[in-house]
Amino acid sequence: MTGDLGIVDEEGYLHLVGRRKTVIIRSGFNVYPREVETRIESHAAVREVAVVGVADPLLGEAICACIVPMEGAIVTGHEIVDWCRETLAADKVPDLVRFLDALPRTDTNEVRRVELSRLVESESKSS
Repeated sequence: MTGDLGIVDEEGYLHLVGRRKTVIIRSGFNVYPREVETRIESHAAVREVAVVGVADPLLGEAICACIVPMEGAIVTGHEIVDWCRETLAADKVPDLVRFLDALPRTDTNEVRRVELSRLVESESKSS
């Protein structure tokens, strides 16, 4: 087993949507970060994004979009949420948006999602 998750469309094509360990369970719904990231990446002011789940007492996990904006771009969290609402189901729209200078990465250039989740959770506790 690879841990990859996919869906088969009406025409029988397989589309990979994420990995089992990255699935966010928000209010009982499975949210695949890659789907949310794809939408946010299409925003002109976004250089890169990683979507992670963070512990939430009501939702189980809240969806947090961690965004590195394009140099010189001005974008707000509300703008990103509205952008997502245009095409994503309501249960896939980020609950939180954080802007960062860079995403933490491994030596193989993979985003350190656990580290991002912890960063967001620690920010929430200190605010």
